[in-house]
Amino acid sequence: MTSTRFALLVGLSLGAALSFSQCSPVSMCSPTNCLGCCTTNGQCAPGTTVTGCGKEGVACVACAQGQQCISNVCAVILTGGGSAGGASGGGSGGGGATGGGATAGGSSGGATAGGSTAGGTSGGGSATAGGAATSDGGCRVFTLIDGDPSQGRYYTTSSGTQQGWAVNFVSPSGGGLFVRTELQLYHGIGTPPTFPVTGALTGRTFRTCDQCFQLAVGCNTSMGDNCVSDYIALSGNYNFQSGTATMSTGTFVGEATNLRFVAWNLQADTPVMNQPCIDVNRLTWRARWPFP
Repeated sequence: MTSTRFALLVGLSLGAALSFSQCSPVSMCSPTNCLGCCTTNGQCAPGTTVTGCGKEGVACVACAQGQQCISNVCAVILTGGGSAGGASGGGSGGGGATGGGATAGGSSGGATAGGSTAGGTSGGGSATAGGAATSDGGCRVFTLIDGDPSQGRYYTTSSGTQQGWAVNFVSPSGGGLFVRTELQLYHGIGTPPTFPVTGALTGRTFRTCDQCFQLAVGCNTSMGDNCVSDYIALSGNYNFQSGTATMSTGTFVGEATNLRFVAWNLQADTPVMNQPCIDVNRLTWRARWPFP
């Protein structure tokens, strides 16, 4: 019988969203000398305006109508609460109400995740959540959830049967509410995967996933707690690009696309009926530890 693992949820201060150093205009702009974006005349711009948005030395872009440049990414901020975040109704949100209480998946050993602290003292992150309504199957759409930088860790589960990477960050969703995004990649003890790890989610349950993606919506603090509903992704594509299999210091980088999240009771590991699904067109993260 598979036992339940509990993911250690770490918080990330929203102040990190403002931590991008603003670079001075320099000639021959490139990713090596610009933290913002490069203008058409080769100058480095901050990359924080709707007419010139971007980061890490990419070409500056003008955000589409209705978008804002948030943490150097063009995105539409979700209107908070109600169906706009898929958060109407539903008080049966499993274990997502507090930063350290959600159960995590894992098909090859299921244990309790290592670590003793329950969540972070300063939540949030540089994550940005985009979104717009859609009529596709009644789902709501997040056009982008960008977790760069986000805080991660590599750990051994307390049962000693698995190891894995865990990432957690919080995105503003408008109206003073937040979306908490969590993801994990597990593997057997001593057998880390060869990166990149790519594939498609196959509808596994919360307790049996080795590639796990979760959302908690309608959260009322920047730590991502006191949330209205929990979701897990049952379909979509993932690309875990790189990961450092050490606990002391490392990075974990990846991207997922076309994720479909379904409302989920994390404790019972069953879907919650009569809740709108959430589609995430693109999810990115660039986690590192220890985090400054």
